[in-house]
Amino acid sequence: MSHEPDPTPRDDRPDGERAARRAEIEDAVERTVSALVDVGRLWAAHGLNVGRSALETSALTLRTTADLLGSLSERFAEEERAAERDERDDRAA
Repeated sequence: MSHEPDPTPRDDRPDGERAARRAEIEDAVERTVSALVDVGRLWAAHGLNVGRSALETSALTLRTTADLLGSLSERFAEEERAAERDERDDRAA
């Protein structure tokens, strides 16, 4: 005859106590899940704010770079026109 322990845990408490304990556990699980969802929402909101800030910074950087490139382009065009005028003046002289 085998004397192995019964693998099924036994709960010898009265039904009312078991039901109360089960309700406590379910309530704790519900509160935990709710708290985790709240934390997830907070992280999502934070991530969206960080993303927005990064995009705004990138947009400002791109605008500044575009303005600089536009200024350089205008300078090169002016220098090219001045060089062409000088060349024509040299040929006319």
